[in-house]
Amino acid sequence: MMARFVNVVASRVNPRAVAVLASGYASQVATACGRVEAPEQLRIATVVGPGGPVRTKAQYVYESLREDILQGRLRPGARLVFSQVASRFGVSPIPVREAVRQLETEGLVELKPHTRVEVTSLPWERGVWAYELRMVLEPVAVRDATPFVSEDQLARLGTLLDDLRDDLERRDADAFRAHYFAFFDQLFDAVPNRMLVQAIMELREITKRFHSVHRCEESALRGSEDTLRRVWRLLCARDADGAYEVVRAHRLESLERIKALSSREGGRLTGI
Repeated sequence: MMARFVNVVASRVNPRAVAVLASGYASQVATACGRVEAPEQLRIATVVGPGGPVRTKAQYVYESLREDILQGRLRPGARLVFSQVASRFGVSPIPVREAVRQLETEGLVELKPHTRVEVTSLPWERGVWAYELRMVLEPVAVRDATPFVSEDQLARLGTLLDDLRDDLERRDADAFRAHYFAFFDQLFDAVPNRMLVQAIMELREITKRFHSVHRCEESALRGSEDTLRRVWRLLCARDADGAYEVVRAHRLESLERIKALSSREGGRLTGI
């Protein structure tokens, strides 16, 4: 069953996307699952909370910097100065170096001559591949979730739609993005195939930088709200095929937008 699913996905998207994304993020998944041990000298350098040791200082710095990059607070080309980062987090340079090494393995920072460390430029090709895969997987997840969405979940989805409308009125793009993802999170909770959801979440992590660095125009945000309202109505009607088609069209629009952005920014889109 799983082999058939993979073959279907691979036949509908760029085959290189499947191979590169699967291999390039294996270490990230292993780290998230706790299978990668910290170096011996860093295990004792822990951040201590009320309940005892929580995580290493290196892990704390890594997670904080990673989130800053993904959320666009650290823009492409921004320089990371070890002494400044260490001062910000109240740590020595040692955990900062370890954090930077982790970020480098994920392609989020790169080492320059004279020990300079900079946030990498946006990986346009990888971003397009991730959007291609999301266009295939997310409609399937929504279709599969439709029969299982509870009335309580439908009510919470309706509340999130109201939040999205309020965000638009306030022109709060950050809040809109948070509620937009929360809508899909709530919907994906009803998907029986948890491996499918995990794959989607990993792809979303890849595309976060594009959402943060390149803000959508207000018209695009309003279009997204309209789309989610259509999805909600189809969910209420238990129209799984209709919800599939609407989400697929929505993801295709996102894919075309990221391709256009890449062209404008001079991104390299070979093999697409």
